[in-house]
Amino acid sequence: MTSVAEAVQALRGLRLVEVRRVANIVIIGFGPGDRADRTIHVQCPFRVVHGDVILLGSRDMNWSRDRGTDRDEAFENVTTKYDAQAEFLTARFAEGDFRVTDAKLGPGGQVVVEATNDGDPIALEIFPDCSGPWIESWRLFALEEGSEHFVYPEHRPRVSWFAVRCVFRWAGAEGQPYEERLTLWRATDLDAAIARAEEEARVYAENTGVTYLGLAQGYETGEQGPTDGSEVFSLLRESALPPEEYLDRHFDTGGEHQGA
Repeated sequence: MTSVAEAVQALRGLRLVEVRRVANIVIIGFGPGDRADRTIHVQCPFRVVHGDVILLGSRDMNWSRDRGTDRDEAFENVTTKYDAQAEFLTARFAEGDFRVTDAKLGPGGQVVVEATNDGDPIALEIFPDCSGPWIESWRLFALEEGSEHFVYPEHRPRVSWFAVRCVFRWAGAEGQPYEERLTLWRATDLDAAIARAEEEARVYAENTGVTYLGLAQGYETGEQGPTDGSEVFSLLRESALPPEEYLDRHFDTGGEHQGA
C-alpha cells in the first residue's frame, strides 16, 4: 500500500501542467506530457516562489485583478489577482517544460515541489495551518476513476469513550443473583464498543462460571478521558410508576449485593 509520502515523491519526473482554482480550492495539475493525469487539491496556504519572489499565493484570491473592483465580485467572476497569476503560470508551463526534480512531504503535512525549466527553478509550497485533526488541508490523487486518494491529515476515525452494561446470571451461586456489569471502551462508534464489550463479556462469563444473558446497553460518555466526576453511564427509562415504587421495582428490591 502506497503511503502519503511515497505518493508525493512519485511526482518526481512529471511535468507541471496547470495551476487554477475551483472556488477557494487550489488545483495543481501534473502529467507526463501536455495533459494532467494527477492533481493536488489544496485547502490551506499555498504559494509558488521563484527565488525570493512569490509568483502566486493563495491569499491572492482575496484581491481583485482590477483596481477598484469589488473583492467578492472578483472572486465570483474568477478575476482575482490569483486567477491572473495562475493563468500566467499555466501559460508558462505550456510554453516550457517544467519538470519536477524533487517532491517532499515534510513535518506537519508541508509539501515542497521543486521544478525546473531549462535550469530555471520554481518551488510550489503547501503548508497546512489548521490544528483540527479531521479538517482536510490537501489531497493528491490520479484523475482516473477509482484511483486512491492521499489526504493530509490522513483521515483517522474519531475515537470516543463508551460505557457498556452487560447482564449476567450467577446460576451456581446461592440465590442465583443477576449481575449488571459496566465496562469502559475506546471505540469509533457505539456498535464497535458493544461488539468489544460482548466479546469480553463472554470471556468473563467463561472464566467466572456465570451466564451472559445477551443484553448489552451502551452509552457514549463524551469524555476525552475519564477523570474525577466523569459521567460514565446514563440510561433513560419511561415508567408510569411513582418514584418510590420505581426504585423498589428496579433498584432497591432487597436482593442487591452491595459493598465489595
